[in-house]
Amino acid sequence: MNKIVGSIVYSNNTGLGVLARDFYNNGLINKVIIQETEKEPVIQDRFRAEDIYKKEDLARFIDEIDVLLVLEQYLPNPYNWGNISLDEIRRCGKKIVLIPMYECTHPGYYSEVDFTICPSPLDLDIAQYFGAKAKFIPIPVQAKWTKREKAKIFVHNAGYSSNLRNGTKEILEAMQYVKNDVQLIVRCQGNRSELENLIGSYHDSRIIPHIGEISQDELYQLGDVFLFPEKYNGLSLPLQEAFASGMGIMAGNRFPMNTWLPPGMLIKVDNYTFETYLIPIQLANFSPIDIAFSMDRWYNMDIGHLSLSGKEWAENNSWEKLISLYKDILYN
Repeated sequence: MNKIVGSIVYSNNTGLGVLARDFYNNGLINKVIIQETEKEPVIQDRFRAEDIYKKEDLARFIDEIDVLLVLEQYLPNPYNWGNISLDEIRRCGKKIVLIPMYECTHPGYYSEVDFTICPSPLDLDIAQYFGAKAKFIPIPVQAKWTKREKAKIFVHNAGYSSNLRNGTKEILEAMQYVKNDVQLIVRCQGNRSELENLIGSYHDSRIIPHIGEISQDELYQLGDVFLFPEKYNGLSLPLQEAFASGMGIMAGNRFPMNTWLPPGMLIKVDNYTFETYLIPIQLANFSPIDIAFSMDRWYNMDIGHLSLSGKEWAENNSWEKLISLYKDILYN
């Protein structure tokens, strides 16, 4: 018998907002409280009105659900829990399931939930290290696939992150070393003046800024190669979506991305450093010269076989294939 799953969610186009939308549309989240943010406007009509609870109705929300699904964001205070702790929610007989971002999850949080669904092998390693009852299940992907033939147009999403974890600065610096007449589209969502200023400071006619929101349906339809040397993520929704859409993927050759992406396009790691957030995080650093070398090496090359591999990967990681694994943990 299905149970009522509730979650406190974003309703915007950040990764967590897209994740919440997809889980809701596929029936794995049934009731929500919408958490607003300062920079991203709330997208209306993403959730049915009868499934939305107000923050002041948190106690009733907890009472009327069977399972709380926590889609992780920065701790220790990611959500407005009011005066109710996760431990108190468990004592009310509610099951709590966590999908973590390992770099933002406080180690003590794993003991406050009943089960942890890890969206990457790296998240699983961290969760098990801190004693979590956990399992790796990929995030299901759904995307419109289009075959790419030649590596001519490179696309980079600067994203929402203020710490440039997606490799934006290194990519822009790499363009001075790129010998070919590539086109580099650099996307930046609105309300990110620091990123807009950074992109605008590089004067190269081959760099094409795209500033502002773009619909999810269009996001990975333009361009041939997705250039995205992330420094430390475990789960990467942009890489999953771009790969499933048929783009060649030029990411960093680091764990866990090199466990599921084709190796040919991956950029070598120059060195690793550590920074401490809630736990020490290993950062992969990339040289602009190595990024430029990879771009020149693949420019105008046939990538049809890589595009087809993305289609196959998407079929094996679809909602149809993976949803039963989520239901088994949430409902049983």
